[in-house]
Amino acid sequence: TLEETANLHGIPVVLTDTAGIAETDDPVERLGVMRSRAALSAADLALLVLDAAAPPDAADAEIAALLSGKPTIIAWNKIDLVAGDEWRVTSDELAALRVTHHLSPITRHVAVSALTGAGLDQLAQAVAEVLLGGAAPTGERLVSNPRHRDALARAAGHVRDALAGHARGLPVDLLAVDLTAALTAIGEITGESLGEDLLATIFSTFCIGK
Repeated sequence: TLEETANLHGIPVVLTDTAGIAETDDPVERLGVMRSRAALSAADLALLVLDAAAPPDAADAEIAALLSGKPTIIAWNKIDLVAGDEWRVTSDELAALRVTHHLSPITRHVAVSALTGAGLDQLAQAVAEVLLGGAAPTGERLVSNPRHRDALARAAGHVRDALAGHARGLPVDLLAVDLTAALTAIGEITGESLGEDLLATIFSTFCIGK
């Protein structure tokens, strides 16, 4: 899986691109499929990318079958290959995906082009709205994911400990332990690990005890 962090209309997200999910006899590809299924299971939202220039096929239906009960946005890609509203599939085709494979009737649909970038802003807006449960983004950021709330609570606790230790005059190397733990907890949300370059910056002016 390939991961990248992004800020979509004030919502921090980790985007995960997976290998294809299909039956295979290749042991390496099977591992890729297993990781893809695990990533999909853990995701708060699924983006189902379909070809806007062609009706959904059997492979699309198989992928859709894995999305039962999960918030989903269908991104109709390649709209640069079709004119006007011709990208929209028929209601019968949508119904086949929705009824046979239990896609939510409130699944969002966004037309995009990976080639030209058309529709990507609308896709980002749709992702933010779904993750916020339909609420409009406000100045106060909402955290609905229990794992994210736990990570933020741990980060805040470590920062408070560092501030309290500073007030008591503790050595900076001890304070750095709490600051490092806080950054690590935040990294669980952003997908960024605490790399050596950041540690070097933190400790560049510290005298670390042995």
